[in-house]
Amino acid sequence: MPVTVLKGLVHATGYGPSRKLERSLGFSKATQEKTLADLLERNRGTVYGKRHGFGDIRSSLEYQIRVPIQDYDGLSPEIDRIRRGDKGVLFPGCDRLHMFGLTSGTTGNPKTIPITDRYVKRFRQTYSIWSTRILRDHPGLVEGKYLAMYSDWRETFTDKGVPCGAVTGLLASLQPPWIRKRMVAPPQVSRIKDPAVKEAAVLHHALAHETVLWTSANPSTLLRLARSLAKNLDDLLRGLSDGTFPHLSELDPAHRNHPDFRPNPERARLIGRRIEVGGNVFPTT
Repeated sequence: MPVTVLKGLVHATGYGPSRKLERSLGFSKATQEKTLADLLERNRGTVYGKRHGFGDIRSSLEYQIRVPIQDYDGLSPEIDRIRRGDKGVLFPGCDRLHMFGLTSGTTGNPKTIPITDRYVKRFRQTYSIWSTRILRDHPGLVEGKYLAMYSDWRETFTDKGVPCGAVTGLLASLQPPWIRKRMVAPPQVSRIKDPAVKEAAVLHHALAHETVLWTSANPSTLLRLARSLAKNLDDLLRGLSDGTFPHLSELDPAHRNHPDFRPNPERARLIGRRIEVGGNVFPTT
């Protein structure tokens, strides 16, 4: 896709939401009150909304008084009902349920978070704002490909057949084709279970292309990748040049045949020359 066309697409999808956000910054309190009012109105007919009288709440102060602070355990009965297929519990029945996001479960069993159409819509608006502003500040990003870290959004399924997994995987699958084509890691990477194998595959794909942007929901992931890249650079470049990958047998059959695993000595030599000039291969801002 020509660079000018890509810039136009990003501008067309993100300019309006970006300007709306900028205007609202001068009226943050009023914007927050309106957002809360919209949420209360939309969810007043849900089980949770009726229980706490959403229809009678007129301000954020009233909301604080009438709706107690909740932790996951407090909401787990409602989430269990949603898992069983009940509608209109925490969100309107008209909202499509895409999946349940799984947390890391550092303090016990993984928690399941309902992900609806409305969440996806809000995310897309946020992403379009981010894309517009990052290309404004870093116009060179339109020239290369992107390394976006995401995991499988269909790790398991509920008894009703609803997928459970990583929200990042769902959002990546819903990106428009012109964005997915610029992502260096193919979808099969998200289904690699072994973290070390996944990391090695991601770095191999990244080196095979002019990768100009690394993104992840967790900044520590990017730091770990950068350290691994520096530590294993010689082996990675050798594999890129020879067309070898030590974990090839552990990948999906379709993934094994990916063009990035073919010998690419020219690309490896180019990276080597850049390292000689710049001193390292770390990403730059």
